[in-house]
Amino acid sequence: MSACTLKVALIGGPAFEPLYKSFEAFTRQTGISIDIAFTGTHPSLNQHLMHAYEAGEGDYDLVSTHTKYAPSQLFLEPLNDDFEEAELADFVPGALSLATYEGKLLCIPRNVDIRLLFYRKDWLNEIRIDKPDTWEQLRHICEVLHERGIVGFAFTGKESGLFGTFYELLVSYGGRLFDDSLQPAFDSSAGIRAAAFLCDLYRSRFTPAEVPNMHYDEVSNAFRSGSCAMAADWPGYYGLYGNPETSRVSGLFDIGLLPCGPTGDRGVYAGSMSFGLPKGAPHKQEALRLLKYVTSADVQRIDLRNGHVPVRNSLMARLDDDARAGTLELKRLTLLRETLDRYMIIPPRFEAYPMAEDIIWGRIREALLGKLTPETAVTMAAAEIRGLKPAPR
Repeated sequence: MSACTLKVALIGGPAFEPLYKSFEAFTRQTGISIDIAFTGTHPSLNQHLMHAYEAGEGDYDLVSTHTKYAPSQLFLEPLNDDFEEAELADFVPGALSLATYEGKLLCIPRNVDIRLLFYRKDWLNEIRIDKPDTWEQLRHICEVLHERGIVGFAFTGKESGLFGTFYELLVSYGGRLFDDSLQPAFDSSAGIRAAAFLCDLYRSRFTPAEVPNMHYDEVSNAFRSGSCAMAADWPGYYGLYGNPETSRVSGLFDIGLLPCGPTGDRGVYAGSMSFGLPKGAPHKQEALRLLKYVTSADVQRIDLRNGHVPVRNSLMARLDDDARAGTLELKRLTLLRETLDRYMIIPPRFEAYPMAEDIIWGRIREALLGKLTPETAVTMAAAEIRGLKPAPR
């Protein structure tokens, strides 16, 4: 296997980039260089890859992907013949199931992504209110804090993040995203209520004014900078919370489950960040070597140290061994496990899914901005998805 330079396209941001520092060690071990030719948010990465491969110009050796997007990325190479059973034995079976579509292993999982609620325990103590267990309680806390000049809740106001929060609210209000025939089911009273709740938070000024333009990094930073009282955040950002260089709230926050709806229904949007190999990769064997390296237990410990939920059983066991009784870390792990076991919701997988997701968040965002009513937003989104060609199957 000769030395070469691998061209890669990766998800960027402070939650994901620490792992890429391991590339230097890979190059020292193998003589294979790595050119990170593109980094960006998942939406921008998806657009970049789609345009490149539809135009016949894609020449990447390895890419970041996600289990919900992989079925639509027809340029991904199935990996079934490239991994021995023993190489996959340490992976959590559910994660491999998410990475497999129609019998094809399209990617190798990097983590399991599920959110918890982060909240300022000092501010809630001052107003003598416990953490919110329901969305209505969260709104009440926002209202009380607003009277004190404190921003209550930050959420992602565009792209997949806005879709995810809408999806969580939809399920918590008893709704469904799609029916058993993969036709839209969110144009319901639950869907209208979910959209209206988000619009109400924003228009009541209980959120940062920048919400319609905030993505995951901005939401996490808003909470860590002390700019808001509550935020739903992902495990990969947790390592930034206790570092004084990246957080002003160290020691001032606590963690809880995402709120539930009025009848106790709770849904937490989930999936797996992953890596895959494009078909026709210029250096497939070298790229496969990199893929096995970045998803190895040794390298995934980097993500583990930064708060990610691992997808290897051996690393999950290490989390248990390292967590000490009475610590916030043990509480976090307990809540993450409860979420995985009881509340995880995963959108259906079909080739047109990314288009459907884009339609939903786009219309909900228009409602946030006052261009549509919540009812019109969900009705229009459902009608547009029903008209997709090819239709969801």
